[in-house]
Amino acid sequence: MKAAPESEPIWQADRPPVAWPALASGQCPVKSAQERTAAEALAVAKDIEARWEQSRKLQAPTKRVSSEEVKQARCALLAIDPADKEYPQAWAAFVRLWNIDRDLAG
Repeated sequence: MKAAPESEPIWQADRPPVAWPALASGQCPVKSAQERTAAEALAVAKDIEARWEQSRKLQAPTKRVSSEEVKQARCALLAIDPADKEYPQAWAAFVRLWNIDRDLAG
């Protein structure tokens, strides 16, 4: 079962779906689909989240994350198998990154 992109507003970090949502084609370019372990993908997401929080608190433009960085981190998370024990954490990070990207878009 795949969640439709239209269901995005009801995504909840603490309620991972059975499978990753089906995103529009082109959302994850081949270039960003580098082979990463689940731990590496989660570490990248955590780093982006930390930098995002820091930039919001300190108003430090040098610490800001770009929408492209967020997109690449989300794509790395999408490569994690839903059967993996890290999937619930990956889903939560995916939702948080999705919200960061929405904030970046304004």
